[in-house]
Amino acid sequence: MKLSKLQGVLLAFIGLLFRRTMNKGIIIGSGILVPIAVIVYLAVGQTSNKSTGVFQEQQTQAPAATESAPLVTPGQTETATIISVSGSEYNFTPKSINLEAGKSVKVVYKNTGTLPHDLVISELGVRTKVIGGGKEDTITFTPDKSGIYTFFCSVGNHRQLGMEGAVTVK
Repeated sequence: MKLSKLQGVLLAFIGLLFRRTMNKGIIIGSGILVPIAVIVYLAVGQTSNKSTGVFQEQQTQAPAATESAPLVTPGQTETATIISVSGSEYNFTPKSINLEAGKSVKVVYKNTGTLPHDLVISELGVRTKVIGGGKEDTITFTPDKSGIYTFFCSVGNHRQLGMEGAVTVK
């Protein structure tokens, strides 16, 4: 893996800090080491735009798709609406979803980020598994009441960082 200048500087700083404190016989407390590790982790998820020198967060987002396909369930002939949702640090695509009350929905959730994420619609009792980057989870449900609901990531403070959207059930 090729490191950017920022990543190299951060890693060199951590190494220097660790060596100096260990030579003096002092162990770095987690209050210093953990924030530094978080900064390095976040820096690894960034790339440099060589033409401008500006750092940008890597995001690969699949376009959202809505389609109807047969849902194979014994004794049932209903067609489920398939909704594709992708999530990354700290957003969802699409930001809003329209559903029909009483109609089966299959949500295919793909984590296109690097951190673990999930998708939750509390008011409808819907929750995917918490999945890592590049993973996918599918849930099927039938919304039974009309209204506007919020879907969000329940991991850490991801929701407060903007990882939420709206579901409208008509």
